[in-house]
Amino acid sequence: MSVIVPNEALYRSLIERVPGIVYISQFGPNARWHYVSPQIKEYLGYAAEEWLANPSLWLQHVHPEDRELVLAEEQRLHKSGTAFFAEYRMVSKDGRVIWFRDEKHDHPSGRT
Repeated sequence: MSVIVPNEALYRSLIERVPGIVYISQFGPNARWHYVSPQIKEYLGYAAEEWLANPSLWLQHVHPEDRELVLAEEQRLHKSGTAFFAEYRMVSKDGRVIWFRDEKHDHPSGRT
């Protein structure tokens, strides 16, 4: 990720202590991810670099029964500019099913 904040090291150290996954991505099922915190390894079994290298991993790991709901909510956010909020399941690399509470906010750059 490029340097976008003068105190990037400080912000990164704060984000990387949050007990959850923090990310910046574009919209859509195969959208580019710009940042994902290292906690993704603990939850889903992927290193941040692996996740960033394959934009389709997100939708592939959303539980099949929840995909339609998640994509519809993401489209609603993209069209309305209001906050995204969804609780859905994801399937980790080792097959565990984990519930997530996902909150996104639209950013003028198109990133969330």
